[in-house]
Amino acid sequence: MGDWEVGRLGGWEIGRLGDWEIGRLGDRYVAKV
Repeated sequence: MGDWEVGRLGGWEIGRLGDWEIGRLGDRYVAKV
């Protein structure tokens, strides 16, 4: 997945935000690390 961590909106918890860019992609959260 390279620099991207992708999880489902339903069961995904984002713990460490830090400098990540958090957005929505359809029904998923996308975190750029």
